Amino acid sequence: MTRSLALLALVSSFLTQTAAQAQNFYAVYDPEVTAAACKTAQAPSLSEIKGYLDLRATQQDRTSGEIVKGVTLQNETAETIDALHWMLRYLPENFLSSIRACDSASCVTNALWGDELGTKMLYLMIRFGLNASEYGIRSVSRFSVDQVNSLLQAVHDLPNFMLPFGRNIPFNLLHYDPRFRFQAVSNATITFFNGWENATTEMKQYATMHELSHRMAYRSTSYYLDLQKDWLALGDWSRSKDVKNPWQHGPGKCFISGYSEQAPDEDFAETASAYRYAAKRLKQTCPDKYEYMKEKVFQGVEYLDNTSCESVRIRMDAFGPNEIRSK
Repeated sequence: MTRSLALLALVSSFLTQTAAQAQNFYAVYDPEVTAAACKTAQAPSLSEIKGYLDLRATQQDRTSGEIVKGVTLQNETAETIDALHWMLRYLPENFLSSIRACDSASCVTNALWGDELGTKMLYLMIRFGLNASEYGIRSVSRFSVDQVNSLLQAVHDLPNFMLPFGRNIPFNLLHYDPRFRFQAVSNATITFFNGWENATTEMKQYATMHELSHRMAYRSTSYYLDLQKDWLALGDWSRSKDVKNPWQHGPGKCFISGYSEQAPDEDFAETASAYRYAAKRLKQTCPDKYEYMKEKVFQGVEYLDNTSCESVRIRMDAFGPNEIRSK
């Protein structure tokens, strides 16, 4: 059964609203992202990422002779080969000549994207399971280095025990014809639309956190955490007969934003985003939902200050508890 994530113009709506309309519509605003506890100040540098990937490779066996898109790879780990396979799944044939002489993943990514962008996208794929390659799925656009840095900052704002998010989750940029309305995408895909490109760095990170929060719900051991009875009860959510608005919430319930009142999955994603970037306001405004996020999603880690979250920060010189198995 396919389930929508309702990636319906989150950022684009923000950009087209008046200031009055935008007020209280979103869970988090730029100054809160900047001031959030344990905030990643900047994306990992190219040298840090290369160092991490080298360290990770030392923990695994390597193999030679595997072929990806006509390239015979030498001395690569199985996860690197798998990552490259998914990243190049729909690589056009006219690009094959540019990588034919390669025998390593780094050579391939450098030839296709350049050193910095290629390495950072390979890092997103190997460490987080997020496939930002425009060749990993059809009809999407290429991220810039600055855009990937915004993605990396948001991803690094999450605790290390959430890694990885999956094996091959499309993490895409889609240029669309503005004459048409947005369409929801399946729960296996995270797609950013034109409005995301034009947003501030902070808004990009908030939107990224919002979409990753959908993944948190989907990959939970409870499966679709945002449809479990205890979560639905916090908003008094129930099914509606209205086809256009299939969910309704009860009166007097707390919602951190206007957007969170659309459906329980958006309520979940907005609340999780606020927990990470506006924790004090969420705890004061919706204490029951704050406690839910604390216990059910963030495993007791709080972001009210820098004390408890430092121990679960994603580091470049160490692995998270679920991240890798040593050989």
